[in-house]
Amino acid sequence: MPRSETSAAGSNANDWLSAPAHTLEADVCVKAFKTDPKQGLDSNQVSEYAATFGPNKLQETPPPSFMSILLRNALNGEFG
Repeated sequence: MPRSETSAAGSNANDWLSAPAHTLEADVCVKAFKTDPKQGLDSNQVSEYAATFGPNKLQETPPPSFMSILLRNALNGEFG
């Protein structure tokens, strides 16, 4: 399950959308965020949404370690 889109302010984008934004049709998101797909959000909307939902940043995941790659390959029989 994807991480919640909750900010420090406690608002959640999923509270006012019918489902997580990435699962919806584009036109539903455009209407919900009150924007124009050709021009995007204006600077006031960007500030408002950033304050409400937090930064537009994905959570970073560290790359797999050498040992985990080695173990995965060994378990999958990828050593000739």
